[in-house]
Amino acid sequence: HMISPCMKDLSARSGGSSPCNSRQGCDDVKSHAMAGFKASDGRVVVGIAKDGNIIYGPYDNDGGPISGLDVCNGREIDGAYSYVGSE
Repeated sequence: HMISPCMKDLSARSGGSSPCNSRQGCDDVKSHAMAGFKASDGRVVVGIAKDGNIIYGPYDNDGGPISGLDVCNGREIDGAYSYVGSE
């Protein structure tokens, strides 16, 4: 499950076929996808899935990864089933 850092960092949208063209730390797809998130941001809503469930970034409010995910990469958060973008 990948989340584009372009959702948070508009500077990542540099021209060319890939926003990773000359950006430092864009060695691979995983690094590029996770570059837009910092543990210090806590729990961040990054979107809503087609089924209406919220999609969160990879970190919880304590700065650690959101844990206890099911096979669909989701779990109940604040009383509602939600998906989590993760490594």
